[in-house]
Amino acid sequence: MRFESWAELASLKKYILRFKLAYTIGFISLILTSIFTLLIPWMLRKAIDGIKAGAEPAILLRYAGLIVLFALIQGFFRFWMRNLLIGISRKVEYLLRNDFFAHLQTLSLSFFQQRRTGELMSLATNDLNAVRNLLGPGIMYLLHTLILFPMDIGFMIATSWRLTLSIIILFPLISIVVMHISRCLHIRFKAVQEQFSLINTQIQENFSGIRVIQAYAREGWAAEEFQRANDLYLERNMQLAKVSGIFHPMMSFLTGFFLLLIIWLGGLQVIRGQMSLGGLAAFVGYLGLLLWPAVALGWVINLFQRGAVSMGRINEVMRIEPQIRDAAATTPLASPLRGEIEFDHVDFAYTPSGPRVLSDITLRINPGESIGLVGRTGCGKSSLANLIPRLYDVSGGEIRIDGLPIKQIPLQQLRENIGYVPQETFVFSESIKHNIGLSLREENPDLIREAAFFAHLLDDIESFPDQFETVVGERGLTLSGGQKQRMAISRALIRKPPILIFDDVFSSVDLETEQQILKKIRPLMQGRTCLIIAHRLSAVRDCHRIYVLEQGKIVESGTHTELISLGGFYAQTYQRQLLSQELE
Repeated sequence: MRFESWAELASLKKYILRFKLAYTIGFISLILTSIFTLLIPWMLRKAIDGIKAGAEPAILLRYAGLIVLFALIQGFFRFWMRNLLIGISRKVEYLLRNDFFAHLQTLSLSFFQQRRTGELMSLATNDLNAVRNLLGPGIMYLLHTLILFPMDIGFMIATSWRLTLSIIILFPLISIVVMHISRCLHIRFKAVQEQFSLINTQIQENFSGIRVIQAYAREGWAAEEFQRANDLYLERNMQLAKVSGIFHPMMSFLTGFFLLLIIWLGGLQVIRGQMSLGGLAAFVGYLGLLLWPAVALGWVINLFQRGAVSMGRINEVMRIEPQIRDAAATTPLASPLRGEIEFDHVDFAYTPSGPRVLSDITLRINPGESIGLVGRTGCGKSSLANLIPRLYDVSGGEIRIDGLPIKQIPLQQLRENIGYVPQETFVFSESIKHNIGLSLREENPDLIREAAFFAHLLDDIESFPDQFETVVGERGLTLSGGQKQRMAISRALIRKPPILIFDDVFSSVDLETEQQILKKIRPLMQGRTCLIIAHRLSAVRDCHRIYVLEQGKIVESGTHTELISLGGFYAQTYQRQLLSQELE
């Protein structure tokens, strides 16, 4: 096995050490299993030699009884060996999957924009299963081989050192074959895993976007694309199967060859009187036990190769440090935030070498103020809003809340004080009450109902047969765009946070519904800092101040009346929208 493969497996050490006692007991059971397994051919030798010597039936019965007893004891310890060593692999898989998922939760949005969902799903399922096989059957049979092999050689030498020597000289042949095949398996299994990740991604994306595919009548195209990926997956699996298929026939041939050699050489020794017939029978039994470690070693190397490849893919993600995390010196909040937000010459770009999305943004929002953000598509409105809950970090300058740099506020406390409704509404495939009460630590039907009322969603929910228990389907498939947006609003309102951010949340509702929602939530907005991003200016006209962004910079600011009097972008947009409403 390659050195880098061993390096990848070193990360499993902390999990293995958690089960030291179970591994120790399993290892002892393995040793006892090997000992009693080796005693059975020894008793068989005595029984056969006893028959040839004309032993009494009572003596033969004693030998038979010992063989049965040793088999029972060997079976007892084999059970505990497998129960403990295989059981540990299941527990490590459980811990590793939890750690992997928890680590993914800490990574920033930029990571998920660069990685495909299907690839991450493959890591959490298929690759983790390969690691479990390494930790369970892989380690168990490796230890079994390392223990049984030298003990078996000892019994073979005690039976016939000449015959043992002739076998040992040829035995490296098996190792050469096994090592060559294992190298081929490593390359092919990695290719299979990568293609499996791609297939997972295609399935996930096609099912998530099924409405778009059907709307454009692209079912045939999607099926062809999937078939091409599946054909390549089949091809790579067949290449892997060819290499794996060579292994077992090769080992069967070598087993038959060694057996033929033993019968011939051993038969000659029996004829010459250098070995008893019982000794030859025992030696054949020991040879069978010796060949099994050789076969098992090849299988184990295969498991280690697969597990090492998979662990390497998992480690690649686990090594990624969260870009957004608590600073070394954070200041836990003693009380909820008041909601004073200050942008101090803030610059932002999504990548260090990428173009600036925001440039030299300086503004101050007083506690309890409602602020509107407007501008053309792509001017940086949503990017500015994403910086407040630290979904991204600034590239330059500083953001402060209540006078504290947001990087000094514990991330969890910062986000618990912000109710954020993103531009892209996401609804979980759960009940309505689960979606609305997502941020609650304990379910509270009264708060869920109240939040639905303020978001102007209560009447719609009560019209459903199961009301709040209604399961909305994959990504809210059974809901309209407006209903999903209002559900997202209710999710943000339920905790009544001191800071509310609404990112174009009225785009999927008509003007009348927008005004009804604003009318209902206006009492909740009193005393809370609110940031409203909108393309429809009717949503921000009553804000204390409105900022107009253009190419990442603030180009206009003021109240609705002041901006109208300026005659700039805001006034022109307002006139166009007003005319459009009148025509409708």
